[in-house]
Amino acid sequence: MQNNATSADDIVREKFERHRSSMETLSKGAAEMQQNLPASGGVRGSPTVTKLKALMEDVETLKAER
Repeated sequence: MQNNATSADDIVREKFERHRSSMETLSKGAAEMQQNLPASGGVRGSPTVTKLKALMEDVETLKAER
């Protein structure tokens, strides 16, 4: 059982390290995220970027309500 826990810890640690820089960018707010988005016009209008902008607006709304 301890071996499973140790293995799970290693997996979580590896995934955390792999995605650390992205999580740090997400925690800095909309302005910082916009600076890190690709400047390509094709990417800017992509569904992923549109969804991300909508989610960031939701975050700002929740912050204002709290």
